[in-house]
This record gives sequence, structure tokens and C-alpha cells, in this order.
Amino acid sequence: MIVLLQAISYGSLMTLALSNFLTFFQSRDRIFLLYSMLALVTCLGMFVENGFARLYLWPDWNRWDHTAMLAMTSLSNALFLLFSRNFLYTKQRAPRTDRLITMLAGVYIFVSFSLLLYFSLPGVWFVRVSFLLTFTSEALILFATVHTIRAGYMDAYYFLAGLSCLWFGACVAGLSTFGWLTTTAVTSQAMQIGTVFEILLFSLALSIRVHDQRNLHESAQLELSHSRKLLLESLKEKEGRLESTALERTQELEILLNNEKKLREQNDRFGAMISHEFRNPLGIIESQAALIKREDAAGINNIHKRANTILSATHRLALLFEKWLQRDRLSYATNSVHVVPIDLPVWITDVIEKCSIYHSTHTFELQLSPAARSIWADEQLLYILLLNLIDNACKYSPVQSNVRIETRYQPGMTGIAVIDQGSGIPTQFHEEIFVEYFRVHPESTVRGVGLGLPFVKQIVSLHGGRTELISDAGQGSSFCVWLPQLK
Repeated sequence: MIVLLQAISYGSLMTLALSNFLTFFQSRDRIFLLYSMLALVTCLGMFVENGFARLYLWPDWNRWDHTAMLAMTSLSNALFLLFSRNFLYTKQRAPRTDRLITMLAGVYIFVSFSLLLYFSLPGVWFVRVSFLLTFTSEALILFATVHTIRAGYMDAYYFLAGLSCLWFGACVAGLSTFGWLTTTAVTSQAMQIGTVFEILLFSLALSIRVHDQRNLHESAQLELSHSRKLLLESLKEKEGRLESTALERTQELEILLNNEKKLREQNDRFGAMISHEFRNPLGIIESQAALIKREDAAGINNIHKRANTILSATHRLALLFEKWLQRDRLSYATNSVHVVPIDLPVWITDVIEKCSIYHSTHTFELQLSPAARSIWADEQLLYILLLNLIDNACKYSPVQSNVRIETRYQPGMTGIAVIDQGSGIPTQFHEEIFVEYFRVHPESTVRGVGLGLPFVKQIVSLHGGRTELISDAGQGSSFCVWLPQLK
């Protein structure tokens, strides 16, 4: 029975030593090497203690047999301290205790090698010193184990269970030695059985720690993967926002460039139109002045006719200058509208007389409402307004056609209407024609840049009035501006 228990113990210890030695080669973690050496040296110590070494290895060396037993015990204690130190991480968790454990392990190694080198059996003092060192070592390891358990490391529970098996076996063996327990096959081998269970539980604790470390590593890998995923999503989101912002900025720049291009083209057209318009009246003035000289030399007196023509061309130049400058005038007119009472029949008759001189290709008809006798307005702005409406009516209606100007009245409002027989304006463009630079037919041969009607609408707005348009394609146009009556 005893031999069977010993054989099982040897087989278990050698199996644990070999498996952990192979694990060391795979993981390169030195704690497996320490465990493998501890299991091997413990197995050899038990082999010597049970007399098998003297029986099979050195049958004639009795003195060496006792010395080998003490050397193996010291080396086993040293390996136990080093393994415990690495397993419990005393260097990080309890630095002072770690230094003491390291010193004791060094003492055990020194003793074991001294016994092997000098090959002599120590005296009684060695037993006392060994007992003191063993008690100190066990106390330090117990303290470090409890400290590790309190820190929340579950693998230390199995380590403590292994220590408990060793201490329990030592107690049973001691009680059996002193005759306080019945000596049996189990009690006589209690110390070795406790040692085997200690090594087994150390192996279990080591496997649990490896499992926990693997789980921790996998958890860290998952967390790292999740963090990388979040970082990648964040980078993609930022990249998307940057692309969207860049696209928006590009679109804004394109819009600004297109607006600038349109504005430049509009200014070019406006300048070309003004240049063309200036050239005609200047040419008329120049030709009429030349005719006056020739007729005067020939004794012909057409001075009245030539003067009227020159006055008409001069009036046209003044009108062009007024239209050229009225954009700046309207830009600052919000706080500079100076309304005065205007005798509407007299004022509007004078304006039509001036226009008829230049627009000699059209006839003008004036219809005055008896109720619309006076109006409160800024005379200069109202003059610009009416000139634009009459000018448009003549430009977009056939030669020799009639242009009718009417005054109208309704409670609280006075209206001025200009009605032509031109091509008319389709209803879908009634709102857009009051937008700057918009033209219903940009390709038309009629010169213009689309500023006249926007000026009209702005002047009406400055006076707090409204604009009324009745027109359709091919039916002529009727523009009526309604201005409030002031008391």
C-alpha cells in the first residue's frame, strides 16, 4: 500500500514537472520553469527520503544519503520561495517582503550547494537553523498570500489551499511521530501526501492564473479592437465632415465666382449700353452744330429747328447721366427721401413734353383724373421713376405707336400709369422683371441691362407704395405705381 502511494506520488510529480517544462518552452514564462524544477527536486527529495536512492543509486554511500536529503530539502525550499515570489508578484505588491523572501532563497541555495560540495553531515545546529528558516519562510509566504487575496486575486486562494495541504500533512506526520495519532500507511506518509497535494494545487492555481491572464489579454484585445473601431469611425466621420465642408466651400466659391462673373458681364453690358447711348445724342449735337454753320454761311435760317433738336439731344444726355448715377442715389435714399407736394397735372405735362422731343417716333397721350390733383413725393426720385417707365414703353413698342400716361385715384392713394402697345410680358415673368439685371429676352436687339424696373420698384418701396402690372405676351403692358396721399 505504501509503495503504491509512493509510486503514485512520484508519477504525479514527474508528470507535472514534464508538462510545465514543455509549457515553459512554449510560453517562455520562467514561472513554469521554476514550478517544473520545484516538482522535480521535490520528487527527488521524496525518492531519497523513502530510501529508494540508497537502494538503487548509491547503496554503499550511507553518509552521502543523509547529506543528499538535506541538500534536496534546502534546494526545494529555495525553489518554493522563488516560485511563490513570482506567483504572488511580491516585487510589485509587497517590495519589502519580496526582499526578505529573496534573501532566504539565497540562503537556502547557499546551504544546499555547500552540502553538495563539502559532502559532510552538519551538526545539531543545522537542524535548529533550518527550523528557524523554515518557520520564517512559511510566515513570509503566508503574509504575501493573504495580502494578494485581499487585493482581489482569486488564484491566490488555490495557492493558500496548497500551503494548507502541506501544513496539514506536516501536522499529521508530527502527531503520528509523537504517538498522538495511530501510525498507519496514510499517517506515516502524510508529509509526502501533503506535499504532492500542495504541488497539485500549485499547478491548478498556475493554470487558473494563465486562464485569467488569457481572458484579460482577450478582453484587452477586444477593447483595443473596439477602440480602434471607434477611432476609425471617428476618423471616417471627421473625414466625411471635412469632405462635406470642402464641398460646401467649393460650391460657395463657385457661386461667388459665378456671381462675380455675372456682375462683370452685367457691368460690361451696362457700360457698353451707356457708351452707345451717349454716342447717339453726341452725334446728333455734333451734326446739328455743323448744319447750323453751313446754313448760316448759305444764309439759311433754321436755327429754331436745329436748337430744338440740340435741346432734345441734350435732354437725352441728361437723362442718361441721371440713369447712370441713380444706382448710387437709390443705395442711400432710405434716409434721404424728401417728399414735397407736387401739382401732378402740371408736373407730369412738363415731363411728357421733354420726353416727346427725344422719343419723336412715338405719340404720347395724357389722361388726367380730376381727383388726382396733387401728390406728395420726392420729386427727383419720381422723375427717375417716370422716365424709366416711359423709356421702356417706347423701347418695347412699335414705331409710331401710342404711349398713354394716366393719373388715377383711389381713397388714400394716387396712381401714375404708363400704357404701351408693345410685345407685352408673359405672366410667369411678372415677379422676375423687378429683379436686377433680369431680361425676358436677353438675346433681344433692344439695348438694356435690366435695371430700369428694379429702380422703379425700389423708389415705390421708399415711398411706401405698390406697383401694379397688367400685361401678357402680345398684348402690351400697363405699369401703374400707387403712392400714398399725405395730409
